[in-house]
Amino acid sequence: MIAELAEVVEVAVIGVGHRDYGEGAKAFIVPRSNASIRAADVVALCENRLPGYAVPCEIDVRNTLPKNAAGNILKRLLSAQDSSRDSVR
Repeated sequence: MIAELAEVVEVAVIGVGHRDYGEGAKAFIVPRSNASIRAADVVALCENRLPGYAVPCEIDVRNTLPKNAAGNILKRLLSAQDSSRDSVR
């Protein structure tokens, strides 16, 4: 759904700790070149179409996402990078 935004090239979503739901969603977004992504726009889109627990509690805008040789996004690397912070949002 986030990928439907015109400014988004690709997106990955992982589960992260959340104080209200136990686990929440964190979105990693790669914007199109010269495009700007506003977290509020992403959250508004998600709030209109997803239940509250599925709306990302964090949005991380990056230049690239880690991929394997076949071009698949490596969510485990995103999760490992995120878990190093060990915080509950």
